[in-house]
Order: sequence, then structure tokens, then C-alpha cells
Amino acid sequence: MRKIIFISSACGGGKSTIIKELQKRKVPGFVSLEVDELGINYWDFARLEGHIFYKVCLEEALKRAQDKNIIYGSCMNPLDFEKVILSEEKIKPYFIALTCVDEDERKRLLARPKSRMCDDENFIKGQNQYNNWFKNNLDKFDYHIDTSKLTIEESVNKIISFINKDGVI
Repeated sequence: MRKIIFISSACGGGKSTIIKELQKRKVPGFVSLEVDELGINYWDFARLEGHIFYKVCLEEALKRAQDKNIIYGSCMNPLDFEKVILSEEKIKPYFIALTCVDEDERKRLLARPKSRMCDDENFIKGQNQYNNWFKNNLDKFDYHIDTSKLTIEESVNKIISFINKDGVI
């Protein structure tokens, strides 16, 4: 059974930055992937139910990882995952919630390149609401990291510790 560690957060939560660091560290037995790396455009799915986008992306991530376990950065949360029906793939999911204070998330979104279209106040407000949904639903996750006051290295070390100590591998 393959294991997938979902690094989940709203946009601006730190997923991409943390996945890039995990890719450098090469966690034994795992491939680290971030949804943005898959080259699948969310807007192609905007009129469909959200879980369709998550399903297509997850299937692509599983294909790219071949038979390895995955550390996967995505906005998908445990409730979204329950709606994703995969073919015959046997998966043991673990969910790590990344949260931060709203102002940190706002600053991170505004710092992104304009081409990512994250500077709209309505978009930022929506992401703050989703970030707060994570905070209010931590009981649905296996682990939680508040990235507000942590360095990238500290956040990554917490993830690696979770994988090593909690019987994930």
C-alpha cells in the first residue's frame, strides 16, 4: 500500500516552499511533488466540482511517483480526499495542515508574481477564510504546523519528524 503525506493548506500557507525543500533533502522512500508542478491548469476545471481537479492531479502525481510513496503539496483537505475515487490504487493517506496568521498569508500572496493572479482582495479574503477553515477543523488532520513563526527548515524538520516518528514509514 502506497502512502501519501498530504501537505495541505490554503494558498499562501507554505506548501510549495516546503515541498521544494523536501525535494532537496530527498526523503528516503518518498517522492515530493507539489500540485503546481504537475502542469494541470485549475481554471480548466473551474466549472466542474472541485474534487474532479483533485482527482486528475492526484492520478498524475501517482503516475509520476511510479511505485514510490509521495509527499504531496495540495489545497486538498481530508474531506475533499473522501470524494476522490481512484481506480484500483491502494493508498494510505496522512494529512498535515499548514496554517498561518491571516496577515502572513496575505503578505505571501501579494509577494507572488502577478502572473499567479493572487493579488486580488477577494481572492485573498477567500484564502484567509479557507486558512481559518483549516484552523477550525484540525481534528480532521493527522498533524498541524503553524508556519507563522517557523523557518522553512523548522517546518520541514517537523514534517520529517512526523514521518519518522509516527510510523508512516
